Amino acid sequence: MRELAADASLRAAVLSAADEKGYSKAYCVGADLKERNGFSDAEFMAQRLVYRAMFGSVLELPVPIIAAVSGFALGGGLELALCCDLIAADEGAVFGLPEVTVGLVPGGGGTQLLARKIGPSRAADLLYTGRRVEFAEACALGIVDRPVNGRWPRVSRSRTRPGGRPPSPPIAPRASEPSTRSGRPSSVQLRLSPRNTSRPRSAPRRCRPGPRAPRPR
Repeated sequence: MRELAADASLRAAVLSAADEKGYSKAYCVGADLKERNGFSDAEFMAQRLVYRAMFGSVLELPVPIIAAVSGFALGGGLELALCCDLIAADEGAVFGLPEVTVGLVPGGGGTQLLARKIGPSRAADLLYTGRRVEFAEACALGIVDRPVNGRWPRVSRSRTRPGGRPPSPPIAPRASEPSTRSGRPSSVQLRLSPRNTSRPRSAPRRCRPGPRAPRPR
């Protein structure tokens, strides 16, 4: 992301995932909990710093960035999408923040970013239950900004905008981006938020992964 940010010719970025055939069962499902469960507290906190830097680099990219979601976007995967300016998703997309079901709290800004996107009450429903939201409900809630009918293939590079129009000059998206993000938390605000200062109390090894709640349906 830092390399992209330094590219003065960059107009926008698309964050997607796809297999060899151009499709994906998962956009991103977050951290590997089996691996994390074997971490010491020091290793856990070291990984957390790396994750923070990753989410922060997406939040601070100086051009519009679009999450192109196909398949599961769970935990850190949904948080990664929420860091983007827009979420486009196809009919196979499934969203959720299941951290509460394993005794954790979302660690990539999900508690703030989701509330800002769909409202505190709706966000609380997803955060407190850890339930998954499929495409139709995600569109109704406002998680998805641009719905895509069917399943889409791998996102390829394009030199045109939708409708075949030529791309805008690179300065225009860069000039617009700060204004559209003015109401969103920066990576610095996320680091200093109450959510981040309280998270270590739910993260130490003695309570990971925590008692499992029944999987919401």
